[in-house]
Amino acid sequence: MATKRKQARASSGTAGRGRGTTGGTRASGRGRSTAQRAASGGAATRTPDAIRLLKQDHREVEKLVGEFEGARSARKAQIADEICRQLTVHAQIEEEIFYPAAREALKEEDLVDEAAVEHTSVKDLIAQIRDGGPDDALFEARVTVLGEYVKHHVREEEKEMFTQLQPRKIDLQALGERLMRRKQELLEGGSAGARTAIPRGTRAMDDDEDTGDARTRGDGARSSRDGAPALNAGMTRE
Repeated sequence: MATKRKQARASSGTAGRGRGTTGGTRASGRGRSTAQRAASGGAATRTPDAIRLLKQDHREVEKLVGEFEGARSARKAQIADEICRQLTVHAQIEEEIFYPAAREALKEEDLVDEAAVEHTSVKDLIAQIRDGGPDDALFEARVTVLGEYVKHHVREEEKEMFTQLQPRKIDLQALGERLMRRKQELLEGGSAGARTAIPRGTRAMDDDEDTGDARTRGDGARSSRDGAPALNAGMTRE
């Protein structure tokens, strides 16, 4: 009888270990399945909608402005150039894509007009920063004022324009995808407006002018000095 009881206990222990192994395998399988589902979900992350994408841009520029204020002189030029680059691209995608769509979905269209005017002020200041370079006596002051402009613009855009958009009249997800594609194009060099810092002492030419116009003006000036009639030599466009 004692031998039979020992055999029964041994058999029961073996079965228990088998059940434990099976349970562990199942738990492991469930764990892998959960991890796989999480990874799959991460890979399928959608492009942020238009408002979220633009807010991300705002936060990034605000971060850069804060870094500029606390940076040493040697780093300020690099940070300022990145601020100008990101703001230029941000303003361009808003003007090309977001503002036209927002105008159709806003109760107050004046908000778009006001934002466009603010962009003009920002772009003018960016041009001054780039033209003067870090050796300009007003370099740091201009970047600081640019930061203040941006804070004001962001506050009004996020608290007024974004909150008044009517979801039924605008597809924010599709708009976000368009904004992201255009932003990537510009950051990869698809626009002269997103160029890096302008060398000191060189004034940027208007976007609608090219080096051919400049050469024409120079040739006209030389002709005038040589005695040829100078009839609006600097004017190459009607």
